[in-house]
Amino acid sequence: MKFRLTTAMLIGIGALLAGCGQDHASQSDVSVPQSSTPSTIGTGDSTSAGSVPTPRESQPETADPAHYRDGIGDDVAFVSPTKNIWCRLGAAKFTAGCQAKDAPVPAGAEKSCAGNEMYPPNSLSRGFWFEGDSVVPSCFNQGIFTSPHPKALPYGYTISANGYTCTSREDGMTCTNGSGHGFVMSMQQARQF
Repeated sequence: MKFRLTTAMLIGIGALLAGCGQDHASQSDVSVPQSSTPSTIGTGDSTSAGSVPTPRESQPETADPAHYRDGIGDDVAFVSPTKNIWCRLGAAKFTAGCQAKDAPVPAGAEKSCAGNEMYPPNSLSRGFWFEGDSVVPSCFNQGIFTSPHPKALPYGYTISANGYTCTSREDGMTCTNGSGHGFVMSMQQARQF
């Protein structure tokens, strides 16, 4: 008995195989965090059930910190949608800040970014951490602001925890402390204000 595959059968088999190859671990990366207070997301138009709205750049939507808790007290941890920037908003000393593998060396961090024999400069991530009301530029030889199961904070969303706030935008991650000091990070910039 000969078995002949038709074009329609090949397309059906391809569609079936494509559905089987999904990486389920990455599905949490694309989830849209739910705000604790319902609001309209987008440009004012209503969205149908099941669609993923796009928030306005000028007025970011609030992400629910509970969606980003990583099991260490009230700390929240997240990554940028590109997974270049990793952030943690923790309550303990040295646990609030962001770091990126691909970012310029922040002004004031030249000494810590010089590296050494064990950790050459190109192996270090760059970033900032909060110390009280101050912002400290630095380079890191390990993941300080990481999480075992990171979730992406989508562009156009802001999240607050432990007195800090970060907003994810296509042009970078902006984080501030309660006194209004903070930093902006992206592949093109690493500056504090």
